[in-house]
Amino acid sequence: MKLGNVSHRWLSEGQEGHIVTDAPSMIVARDVPSFEAALSASPEMFQQMQADGKLFLVARGTRIRVLSADVDYDQVQILDGERAGAGGFMPAAFVQR
Repeated sequence: MKLGNVSHRWLSEGQEGHIVTDAPSMIVARDVPSFEAALSASPEMFQQMQADGKLFLVARGTRIRVLSADVDYDQVQILDGERAGAGGFMPAAFVQR
């Protein structure tokens, strides 16, 4: 899955922001290994990972809250849309104010 262009900016724990990507949606995974596996997964494996609850897609522009911040990945909580309340990990570079 293509993630789109990255803009280098990080938010701190507790701050709210948005998912920013050129792609229509972003992967949010239950853990970092699942996210990394999704990047190289076949379409069938990607769908199986979704069915198994290892990841889901969230629309570009969706509001999030950073629960924990790291250089590479943030743990986020989705604040609006059909996945509101769900949490997971995504690349920190795609989380912006």
